[in-house]
Amino acid sequence: MYNLHQPVYVWQLPVRLFHWINALAITVLFITGMYIGKPLFITSGEAVQNFVIGKMRHWHGVFAYIFITNMLFRLYWYWAGNEYSKFRFWKREFWGDLVATLKYYLFMTREHTIRVGHNALAQLSYFIFIWLAGLFMILTGLAMRGGSNPNGIIQALFGWVVLDLGGEYQVRNLHHLVAWGYAIFLLSHLYMVLRQDLLDDDGTVSGIINGYKYLIAKDPSDEKK
Repeated sequence: MYNLHQPVYVWQLPVRLFHWINALAITVLFITGMYIGKPLFITSGEAVQNFVIGKMRHWHGVFAYIFITNMLFRLYWYWAGNEYSKFRFWKREFWGDLVATLKYYLFMTREHTIRVGHNALAQLSYFIFIWLAGLFMILTGLAMRGGSNPNGIIQALFGWVVLDLGGEYQVRNLHHLVAWGYAIFLLSHLYMVLRQDLLDDDGTVSGIINGYKYLIAKDPSDEKK
């Protein structure tokens, strides 16, 4: 028999802030980006009085810089934070845990290793969708923004991205495609979080708000049996 009664302070305040700021930034970037790519409606009257597409581009740019700043801060907190702030892909046990966790979420097994912090599957998904995809979106986004000012510093720093990826049209297509990857990540993220919280009852959902999860501890009475 097991009791869930040992609270563990897992997610420090900076990690929780990063999570919610990132969630807000990605949501705004996705909505405004989809509108920029394909406007849903056309307003009547003079464009200068409405300028919906311009406002969308403005807020897309604002939250893009919020996203970049937030990512840079999280990169710093990887080193400054506690042990749960770190990913360790190079360790052998990581890959074993990844396979076991994947089987668990695919209903191929009923058992899995209990992790207070992120399990290996969560770590890998964050690395792919938040870090690798995030870097790609930052580079391609800044490259497209730099095109509006060919003599500006952004164009000087990131103009090579357009050339290397085969032109601005191709960059826009790839930027749009990867954006849909975030929608897929969101659905899988919600599934894994809710499933773990319901089945393990470890405070996964509340933990990202108050920082605490619950360690599964063996009932001392079992030791006497």
